[in-house]
Amino acid sequence: MQGVLISCLLILSFVSPCLCFRWSNFGLETEESTYNVLDYGAYGDGKSDDQDLSGDIVAAGMNEWGEDKLHLITVSNVSSLTIDGGGSIDGNGITWWEPCKDCQRPCILYFYGCKDLSVSSLTVANSPGFHIPINRSENVKFINMTVTAPGNSHNTDAFDLWDTKNVVFEDSITAVGDDCIAIKANCSYINYAPGYARKISFEDIILINTENTIIIDQHYGTRNTHKDATSMPVSDVTYRGFKGTSHDERAINLNCSINGCYNIILDEINIVSLDPKKKAQAFVTNAHGKVHNVSPEVSGMLE
Repeated sequence: MQGVLISCLLILSFVSPCLCFRWSNFGLETEESTYNVLDYGAYGDGKSDDQDLSGDIVAAGMNEWGEDKLHLITVSNVSSLTIDGGGSIDGNGITWWEPCKDCQRPCILYFYGCKDLSVSSLTVANSPGFHIPINRSENVKFINMTVTAPGNSHNTDAFDLWDTKNVVFEDSITAVGDDCIAIKANCSYINYAPGYARKISFEDIILINTENTIIIDQHYGTRNTHKDATSMPVSDVTYRGFKGTSHDERAINLNCSINGCYNIILDEINIVSLDPKKKAQAFVTNAHGKVHNVSPEVSGMLE
């Protein structure tokens, strides 16, 4: 499928016809009722044009899902796709987070194998699991996005990238229960495992009471740092134009493996602790790069 323009993002809901949604702008009898989109002209066959309906989507609760709990909406192997939103998708995660901490929880909007993808002006909230995973895609833009979930919603990353390159995030707000943007194996410009992460820039970001504000952690999930000699290589990462507050004292944490992270740039950064009685701090281990005009003070950066 090529050259697709979706003027109302909510059309994508019909990719999953087995689910029910609540339409707040559809003019039905009450906002508090649940309706099946198939009853209102949707086909969900991946071919029909369902764009006549518009509104805000609320996904069905946990007990209403069938056996497939992977993704609410999947966009797979599409080129030149533009999604211009204005609406919202609520994953109804509150029905999942407590009773399903250790079981499979679906993502809201999953992109796989997409090229030249643009998503803008969309609100995605309260995903049971990750909000927007992107896998094996290229030339991707997210503009004016809002992705939110409560701070105690476990593992609700806003964006997760795997094996994806040339990704841009602009003018967006993320506030979730885990990572705002998680960059995982085989990503570049943003083979055999564990892959790599390189040529990644974070610029002009406002921070409000954040945790793990600036972090590279190559020891994630292991207590023995010597096992991380084969961890994913990280290089050419720039953090520029950060300002705001950190919930914890560890505002900057570059925790690289014994092989090191290279060409890490910290430039024009001002992060203070939300608690005026505490001082924000920076911790650096085995990171190579440059520091310019950064607060809290960064020591230990290797050349």
